[in-house]
Amino acid sequence: MDWKKEEPKKYASRKALQNFGKVAAPLSLMIVAMGVFVGRIPAIWILPIFFLTLCFSALSSYLGIVPELQAVLKTSQRLRQAKCFHRKEEEDAVIAACTALAWKEAAPPIFQLIQK
Repeated sequence: MDWKKEEPKKYASRKALQNFGKVAAPLSLMIVAMGVFVGRIPAIWILPIFFLTLCFSALSSYLGIVPELQAVLKTSQRLRQAKCFHRKEEEDAVIAACTALAWKEAAPPIFQLIQK
């Protein structure tokens, strides 16, 4: 299924949420660091603001994953109807991998750095 062509608004919204998740935490850290440097924000607020921004970006990304999972579901239904694989186990493995990839890409990039 070409999700980008069939549902362009949902695709654009999902990509915007992914971009927000990539940019929000580092940008907030830079802004808070500059605020500390200028003297407008106490240094003790650096980590709480960074973690709150990180939590907000992760929450918005995970709550916005529904359209992507619906696209995976539609694609998996088409895959099952087309009978592309000879064995059902292979078909199930491909569908599970697609779903897992959607969940993995929903996480902000900083979570992937923490896992390594």
